[in-house]
Amino acid sequence: MLFIEMDNSGKVTVRNDDMELVGNVIQAIAEYFQITTISSIANFPAAMKALAELTEKLNEMFALRDQLSAAMAERVNSVKEMLVRAEDARIIGQIQMMRKYYLKLQNLNQAMVAEHRVRCNNHEQLLRTLRELNKTIEKGARLRVGDPASKVVAACRNAIAEENFDMLPKIILFGV
Repeated sequence: MLFIEMDNSGKVTVRNDDMELVGNVIQAIAEYFQITTISSIANFPAAMKALAELTEKLNEMFALRDQLSAAMAERVNSVKEMLVRAEDARIIGQIQMMRKYYLKLQNLNQAMVAEHRVRCNNHEQLLRTLRELNKTIEKGARLRVGDPASKVVAACRNAIAEENFDMLPKIILFGV
């Protein structure tokens, strides 16, 4: 159910559990009455719970991405070392030793390919999660009109860039 109340001071309260619906109502009110600036305070527990889950997921994905990057850098160094050792063994005529190093190099290469697949999957999942997060931010911005809406989007972008995901619910609920 949608409830719209207005008090004597002109304060309007819109009550509903759907953040998107409330955003549409606010945008329609602003358009109909030609209001250029509306700020708001919002409370959507279900949406904020979903946002908290998204941000937790993002934290995990960023941590995994960092771990994968570190592991990849370590493997690259190992590959360089194996190449140098294999070439040294070839130069001094130790073919058995050279084969051993090239086998290790092949194993490292296979491990790097597998890690790359994991990294690609992580990246795709990260993009999907960021798209979901962007939709939530857009819904939060639609709860406001004009400059307050722009400030919400900018503040959310800054929070994401700084990986300060705990600020997102506060920004969406209270504005800037």
